[in-house]
Formats: sequence, C-alpha cells, structure tokens
Amino acid sequence: MDPNIIIAGPTASGKSSLAIEVAQQVGGEAASVDAFQIYRGLDVGTGKVTQEEQQGVPHHLLDMVDPESDFSVADYIRAAAAVIGQVDVPLIWVGGTGLYVSALLEGLTPAPPTPPEIQEELNQRSTKLLREEIQRVDPAWAAQADLENPRRMIRALGVYQATGKTMSAWQQERMPGLLVGAKVFILQPDPEELRERIDQRVAAMLAAGWIDEVRALAERPDWEKSQSARAIGYAEVLQHLRGEMSLGQCQSEIARQTWQYARRQRTWFRKQRGVIPLGTSDPVTEILQHIGAA
Repeated sequence: MDPNIIIAGPTASGKSSLAIEVAQQVGGEAASVDAFQIYRGLDVGTGKVTQEEQQGVPHHLLDMVDPESDFSVADYIRAAAAVIGQVDVPLIWVGGTGLYVSALLEGLTPAPPTPPEIQEELNQRSTKLLREEIQRVDPAWAAQADLENPRRMIRALGVYQATGKTMSAWQQERMPGLLVGAKVFILQPDPEELRERIDQRVAAMLAAGWIDEVRALAERPDWEKSQSARAIGYAEVLQHLRGEMSLGQCQSEIARQTWQYARRQRTWFRKQRGVIPLGTSDPVTEILQHIGAA
C-alpha cells in the first residue's frame, strides 16, 4: 500500500476522525496539515484533536511552537521531512491548509524572503488593493490563489517587488515535494450540511473553553500582534472578552467567517488535479480500496 496519503477538505468536514479510523485500519500514524494547529495553546479554537480523541493513534506536527512565534511554510516542510525520516509506518496526512498540501505535493519555490520594508508597506494595504495589484502584475498566480487571503497576496507581491519576477514564474522552479505522487482524498460534504456542522461546531467550541483559551493567550505580551492571533475566531473572542461584542454576536460572526473560509477551501481543493473525491457512505472503505489495503 502507499506509505503516505492525504485527507483534505474544508473545515468541519470530518477529516480528523476519518484520518484516525484509516490509521487504525492500516497501523499508521497521523500528521497534521494545519497552519494553526502547530501552535501551543491554540487548541479549542483550531479544532485540535485531544489525546482522548486520538484514540491511541500518534499525531505529529501539533504543538510545535509558542503562540507568539512566526512559522512559515518552509518551517513546516522541514518539520514534515523530519517526521517522514523518523516514522516507519504509513502516515495519514490530514488538514485543510491548501498551501501546506501544495508544498507537500509540489515542493517549495526558491523565492527569497520579502524584505521587511516591502512587507511593512504591503501590510498597510487593504485586501481590495492587494487583489487588484496581484491580478495586474501576476494574473497566472491570481487565477489559482485565494484572493481573500491577504497574507498570500502580500507574499506574492513582496516577491515581485523585491525580485522583479512574479510568483508564478518562481513556482516554475519548484523542487519535488516530500509527498510527490501521494494520493489525495477530498471530503466535500453537501454545502447545507457543512454550514450546519460549522454552526454546531462554533457553538460547541465556545462552550468547551475557547473563551478561557483566548483569555490566557491575551495575557501573553506579544500574542495579539502574532501570526497565530489571525486564526479564525480568535479576534472575535477577544472582542467579546473586552465587552465589544456580545456572545451571540461573537458566535454568529465566527460562524460566518468559518463558512466563508470553508467555501474558499472547497473551491481551492476542487481545482486541484488528481484529487480523489470521497462519497459520504463509507469513506474509510473507499480509501482502503484506493490504497490497496482493503
């Protein structure tokens, strides 16, 4: 059977529980493909699987750095390479961060870091201005990108301004990915079902200690300006703690943002070549048959 598979899809689609079931069937372990679950202390709000939920399946690439730390896709790939070198059983890679999935499959571009002065200038621009500029200078990259994600657009524009070479051109020079050729399975629940799941999940997270989690993070001096503070919902919970938003408003806004993100994830994953969409009746058996383990 294939030693590595990826289970991806939008948030709240059931990826984590599916990955655990598959890992149990094949004697494997799980590896997170999530840009915010790498942070210690971001647990409830990122949907990080608890020890109990892991059901004895070892999980990798969780809780790697403090919440104030910067962590790039290159950092993630280095950590992922270390896991691959250490684990001698099948790895079930599970998550919804498209950039990480792409980097695992296709490798990283050799584009240099963005100079701080360019980064600072781009940080001041609105999402609308960033979108208009990247569509003008690099339409090929823009056609495949999440144009609601300012961080990605800032990175692409920063590379162009610093080097005079578009991100799409840099991407032509990618080195092979760690998981090149791996099978990628995509969960795509019915949109209405997914929206209901998201509403229920946000309510459950707020009831399960998310507010206390954000209160503890806010006590850390540098957290509010950090990369991890941009995870969906954390700013809204912080507003609620400050009395700027009622709990009901907080819950509704987080659910709205999560649904918008899930829609973008659905669109992004559907565009990827070679992915295997999963039906809803028995996805475990579907995966086992595809990887030759049934």
